[in-house]
Amino acid sequence: MDILHKTTVSNPDVKISINKRKLISLSIFLRSFGLSKEDIVNLFGDTPLIIETLKRDKQPTGNDAIEFIHGILRKGDRITENSKKNLYANIFFNKRRYNLSKAGRYMLNKKLVLTERIEGTILAEDLISEKTGEVVFAKGTNITFEIAEKIQNSFKIGILKMERIPSIDSDIYGTNQDFDKKTLEKKLMIISIRVYPNQR
Repeated sequence: MDILHKTTVSNPDVKISINKRKLISLSIFLRSFGLSKEDIVNLFGDTPLIIETLKRDKQPTGNDAIEFIHGILRKGDRITENSKKNLYANIFFNKRRYNLSKAGRYMLNKKLVLTERIEGTILAEDLISEKTGEVVFAKGTNITFEIAEKIQNSFKIGILKMERIPSIDSDIYGTNQDFDKKTLEKKLMIISIRVYPNQR
């Protein structure tokens, strides 16, 4: 399984490629999981690139989006409710089909870990303690590696509140998974932080 993202000057929107197939709009991909266009803006911001990507998304509903992607990844196959539910489960979440080695898991975690992504940026909002209501990290903080680690740990131990990915369709994400609803909900929780790039 391979996912790549791409933007070009002539086509200023975000597209992804799944298994080296035809490029698919990021908006269509995310909406096929159940997210709305408003959800996407809330998660990724209202940058010109995101807004243009959403404007070019011509699929009316999330169901239309997944049928569109099904037609690309399973060209010629008949689309049924069952095939739609199993499409992503078989591509992304089948442990018997995709089992990362320790080295592969390390590389993936290193790329996605919060500290690596926010180090060197500036905090664009106050981070408030879920337990006390006090400001733990103030807006305008220059995020060094040490502060990034503290922020990540604060989410890990529950001082800061994680957010649930909105509108995810559990029938799409949870099909053929070996975990209960409680575990599924836990997997849908994410860390959401707004930062500014450090211009210095």
